[in-house]
Amino acid sequence: MFSWLLGNLLTQGRITFAPNTTEVSGLVTHLLTESELFKEVYGGTFSSEKDAVDSALSNVENDKPIWAIVVVNNLDPAGGNVNYKIRMNFTTVPRTAKAVYKRRTDLQSYYKRYYTSGFLSLQDAVNSYVFKLAPNRSEVDILSKKIMWGAPFPVAAHSRNRFYKAVGPMLGLLMCLTTLYPLGMLVKALVEEKETRAKETMYIMGLKSWVFSISWATTYLVVFLLISLSVTLLLSLTVFPRSDLSLLLLLFFLFTTSLTSFGFFLSVFFSKAKLAAIVAPFVHFGAIMPRYIFFRASDGQAISGKSIAALLPPTAFTFGADMVGHYEGANFGITWANIFEDEFSMAWILGLLVIDTFLYAFLAWYLEQVLPSEYGFTKSPLFLFSPAWWRGNRSVTETKYQKLTNIHEEEGAEPAYNEPYKANGSQPAVMIRNLKKVYPGGKIAVEDLTLEVYEDHITALLGHNGAGKSTTISMLTGLIRPSGGDAHIWGHSICDNMNDVRRTIGVCPQQNVLFNHLTVKEHLELFAALKGVPKLYIDHDVQDMVSRLGLSDKTNTPASSLSGGMKRKLQIGLAMMGRSRVVFLDEPTSGLDPQSRRAVWELLRTFKSGRAIILTTHYMDEADLLCDRIAIMSEGRLKCSGSSLFLKAKFGVGYNLSMTRSSASCNDTAVTAFVHKHIPQAILLSSAGGELAFQLPLSNKGAFAQFFEELEQRQEELYIGGYGISMTTLEEVFLRLANDSVTADVSKPLENRIDRPAQIVNEPMATTYQSHNGNAIEISNYGEHNKHHVMIPVSSQRVINRNSQSNSFRRAYSQMVLKRVLIARRDWKGLANSVLLPVFAISLVMLILKLNIDPAGPSLELDFRMFRFTGQRTIIPVAGVSSSDMSTLLANDYLEFQARDNLNNSIALSEDLLQTYLHTPPRYGALVFNDTLWPTLNISSLQSLNMTQSEGLFNSSGYGFGVTSNTSTYSRFLTNLFQSPSGQGIFSPVTLLFNTSSDHSLPALVQELMQTRLKANLVNSSATMKVSNHPLPLTKTEFLEIQTVLSVLAALFVLIPFCYLGASYAVFVVRERVVKAKLLQMVSGASCVAYWTATYTWDLITYAATLALTMLIFELYQDKSFVGSWSKAGATLSVLMSFGASVIPLTYCYSFGFLNHANAQVAIAGIHFLTGFGMLVGSLVMGEIDETKTLMPWFIYKSGIE
Repeated sequence: MFSWLLGNLLTQGRITFAPNTTEVSGLVTHLLTESELFKEVYGGTFSSEKDAVDSALSNVENDKPIWAIVVVNNLDPAGGNVNYKIRMNFTTVPRTAKAVYKRRTDLQSYYKRYYTSGFLSLQDAVNSYVFKLAPNRSEVDILSKKIMWGAPFPVAAHSRNRFYKAVGPMLGLLMCLTTLYPLGMLVKALVEEKETRAKETMYIMGLKSWVFSISWATTYLVVFLLISLSVTLLLSLTVFPRSDLSLLLLLFFLFTTSLTSFGFFLSVFFSKAKLAAIVAPFVHFGAIMPRYIFFRASDGQAISGKSIAALLPPTAFTFGADMVGHYEGANFGITWANIFEDEFSMAWILGLLVIDTFLYAFLAWYLEQVLPSEYGFTKSPLFLFSPAWWRGNRSVTETKYQKLTNIHEEEGAEPAYNEPYKANGSQPAVMIRNLKKVYPGGKIAVEDLTLEVYEDHITALLGHNGAGKSTTISMLTGLIRPSGGDAHIWGHSICDNMNDVRRTIGVCPQQNVLFNHLTVKEHLELFAALKGVPKLYIDHDVQDMVSRLGLSDKTNTPASSLSGGMKRKLQIGLAMMGRSRVVFLDEPTSGLDPQSRRAVWELLRTFKSGRAIILTTHYMDEADLLCDRIAIMSEGRLKCSGSSLFLKAKFGVGYNLSMTRSSASCNDTAVTAFVHKHIPQAILLSSAGGELAFQLPLSNKGAFAQFFEELEQRQEELYIGGYGISMTTLEEVFLRLANDSVTADVSKPLENRIDRPAQIVNEPMATTYQSHNGNAIEISNYGEHNKHHVMIPVSSQRVINRNSQSNSFRRAYSQMVLKRVLIARRDWKGLANSVLLPVFAISLVMLILKLNIDPAGPSLELDFRMFRFTGQRTIIPVAGVSSSDMSTLLANDYLEFQARDNLNNSIALSEDLLQTYLHTPPRYGALVFNDTLWPTLNISSLQSLNMTQSEGLFNSSGYGFGVTSNTSTYSRFLTNLFQSPSGQGIFSPVTLLFNTSSDHSLPALVQELMQTRLKANLVNSSATMKVSNHPLPLTKTEFLEIQTVLSVLAALFVLIPFCYLGASYAVFVVRERVVKAKLLQMVSGASCVAYWTATYTWDLITYAATLALTMLIFELYQDKSFVGSWSKAGATLSVLMSFGASVIPLTYCYSFGFLNHANAQVAIAGIHFLTGFGMLVGSLVMGEIDETKTLMPWFIYKSGIE
């Protein structure tokens, strides 16, 4: 630290020169001759600047590293061309990336580095050699004064707020991360609507994608506007009182606007709300980190890099918030007048936020079109370059429809298993041709489906689970794209014109897609608007639909308060709104009680007129009684289609005859023989209890009359109490087709198509008890007609020893841990994200801190051109000089010397500068000739100093460096130094006053004075004498020093991912509690202790995995502050493990306040961030400000103990 403050006074090394030319050799010879000290520090001359720099960087560990490099570009004093630069370690000289700090109002000490580094001494030494070679003129004697004194400009009264310096780079980070919760909720809500199909359902019902996006954007823009107003008002009254209120509001609102687009962009990559809620906070944090690549860079450094990084909205806002803090710290505040002042200005930051808003809005829209998703169609990545997309594709659709119609006409006869329909020349409402869907991996869900659906019909799609029913509806409604074939809905192709298709259809998905907080009326109004119902008719249509649904008394009831049947009715009503001409109902009565099912049937019958309704169901009676036509699918293929009567006649197995026994004397063999006498192909289906069942084929129905006549006569003889006959049910037809039993031609006799043997079902079972030794004991129920006995073994494991509580706990604990293991194995993506995301964030932190921009800065030419901002000349006031001498101070195009005749000393000139400190353009230097410093100081004792004694004292101190005694030289020096006309104070031939708002104003003023002297000596106004400050690149030692500072930031930043990680442990427990899984485990016998112990064990294991990877990251990045030694690594591991062990139970406590696992993830992350990172930074900041220590108990305690 002292080396940074005192520079080369404590780290003197060698001075080298470059290049190795005659001019440089002359300069070195001059310095060796004139200074006894120089030979002690001379390090040689290199052939090139590069060689000198390489030597300086490679020899930093030597006892005498390179102190400075003097690079001479031109050294021709006689020709008026002098140009050289001095290169020193950047830690010893002021930074060169920025010439002026306009917001600096106090007296900073950075300019002193030009003294302590030895830069001014080297500058003076080279300048002395220049004027030794240049011709001299007596007329410019005033400029040849050897001794110069420097003094900073006085500064006006100002207040200093140490808060902004204490909070430093944390201000922007803290302000930016306050948007963690709203951003997380936005991403979660967008993905949740995608996951629950609410988004696609509304698209199917006619919603435009741009309307959906604008509605969400508008909602959150209103939310963010309120947040911006509140934050602006709060900060303007507290932290940013001097900044313009409207500008602060604009900054916050543009940030939140860009954050809205950023949220849309993030939502494109997720299909599960849980995963989105976990990842979004980490992405938000990661998007801030690029700002800290430029942590050590100056304000005016790496502008292009900062602009690229600011394409991430959080980074752009962090830059802006830090800038507002800098302006407030300088007691200016950010206003409309100064937003263009900086190289990386506030105006440019605001512009970048606007760019971010449109950039991420476009990326979100584009990626949603081209990225594969579970639902909806995707476009080619190059679709924007397709002329067809720009002009639309109606002509293509009409051509395909015409071609498809022609194919249909040419097909002629219907397939044998499909009942022809007399359409009377009308086009079908839905025409499907060779529709096919193949999922990745080769699974065929639908294959070559061809079907027609007509208006005023209810058509049922039947099939076993996985038969392809829902996939077919998903293709017809645009949820998924077909792999082949096509379908037309009222003339519009689902492949080429889905937007027009969706104007005519309605859909009732298998799972209700309702908004819990909207009422019945609000739901219907929403979907009426989506379907394009004119505003004047919406209220009428809503009232009519409510009445038809039978929900008049629930009109203003939220959907969350409706029963299951009412929700289903509402969902059907939404599908019917807007007079949809084709309606798809996916299991509309699933989960309803019989009475509600009947009510829905009646409802559908009233809606049938003017519509084509396609429904799927697993209830055969529903399809039989409700539907006009039925299509049965199996393994993705259409097996048959037609009316219920057609299917029963075509695929039925005949009639079922049921008989009841009147007594136990009824003989099964005698009855069966009697039936076979009349109907030889009859099959005994069952003989159970008091009932017999036979299957009678259709081919023998001619013998039914004689059979029933004789049965009436012999009923008592055969001990038959009663009988009945029924035709084959639709369920039997479905089972035969679903099992692919129709393998032969339908023209074959029924007996050839039925080969199933008779089955005896429902036999009486033996009653089984368990003996004392655990063996199974059978006790049979005997009856005269009972010939079958069933033995059910009883396992001894069913005997529960309820006295062993410890065994019960161990079993429950082990099974619950096993449950988490199995869930994690099957949901490995979720596990990987929860474990690896914090590690990735920490890795990003370490990488960015390693990528820190080299703060050394560029080469800076030290002259007053760097102060020419407005095109006006920079004024240098001059006092204490005659008019004749003033003529030698020549003006140029950027500099003007201005005489102050009424001022004759530096004190008077300083007072004048202070009174006019707002002068425009600003002044960065002033000259006072023949000045008296400290005029009230009595210096007589110094003038009588014994020089011989002082010489001995100087050399005996060890710092004499072998200087030869020369008493006369010392005497002349002190006489010139202390002699003043009045005998009081110190005489100064030239006093240089300089403005400390620029750290470089003093050497620049010296060089301007020397250049003026050279011009006067040569009588050449175009002569130049330039010097540059070009700091050396970072050495390895300096880099490690900076990394030590950055490690403090790393320790703080590592805490943020762990805050998010702690919140992830609430997801599973909240979800188990909400879906009643936890309750079920408790009811099944698991104790509360076993449940929470198992949950804690598993979470601790996953945390340990994250921690192990984190330690590996520290080791890979070779971070010495965390893993520099075994003790440091052990301490880091202990702290982080203790953090995990404590934060997991704390998260469990927070989880009880949430009913949604995604909301819990986002909210608890915010709580951890506020109570963890926020309070820690607050404590650190207040620890740096003395006034706040009295507010903190631990500081009061510390003071009392001391």
